Amino acid sequence: MKMLFVALSLMIGTASAASMKVLDVEHDFRFAKSSSYFYVKAGSDVVYVQSQVEESMVYGDQHSVTDFYRNRIPGLSYDASTRLITFTHDGVETVCAKVVPRGISIFRHNRVYNKDCKFKTEVDNRHVRVWLVTK
Repeated sequence: MKMLFVALSLMIGTASAASMKVLDVEHDFRFAKSSSYFYVKAGSDVVYVQSQVEESMVYGDQHSVTDFYRNRIPGLSYDASTRLITFTHDGVETVCAKVVPRGISIFRHNRVYNKDCKFKTEVDNRHVRVWLVTK
């Protein structure tokens, strides 16, 4: 009975998740790592997924190469009045993040807190791939 419950919960959990590939980059180095985050352009309703890919010949090498990629994703939007980043896929809208203003005066900036979306990174010996995955 426990096995049936586990199998049903896995099927239900994967059925509600949506994913979209946001980056697929070929690299020439031996080691690569990547991090991604939401970027909201100041003063507009435009939201991007920004990815940073660091490549090096030796793990932990001081002489690494870092590239930045900024992509607009279909279905990803930002509402300035509610300060929410949402992702719409197959008619289902998911709140991915909330943008919160921080600091005072000239130190004012926006902080993005992820909610129901995450970035999944896959690195092999030739490619770096990043997906936006909803919960």
